[in-house]
Amino acid sequence: MVSSDRQRLLRLLPYLAQDRRRLTLSLVLLIPVALGAAVQPLLVGQAISALRHEPTMPWLAGQSVPEVLRTLVGLLLGGRGSAPWLAGGAELQRSGRRPAAHGPDP
Repeated sequence: MVSSDRQRLLRLLPYLAQDRRRLTLSLVLLIPVALGAAVQPLLVGQAISALRHEPTMPWLAGQSVPEVLRTLVGLLLGGRGSAPWLAGGAELQRSGRRPAAHGPDP
């Protein structure tokens, strides 16, 4: 199984080399998108804690509930707004089209 996967990957490498820059950029931009997705539940939990007047993270301590909510909503919306752009899928999401392998459809 492992050797067949390795052979398949070796056969695909010349094709992947053609799009090396795009592939590298996609993998690099995947990191902040994944981090944003991982942080979102934490920020929502902090908003709930602030509304319940429970302890929040130290960087939110000392702020009033409306200030905490404004900060957290700003972070959530900023992350949600930039995630499709970072992934390069904003136009694709709007149009509902599938990405073309090498340029637009004829």
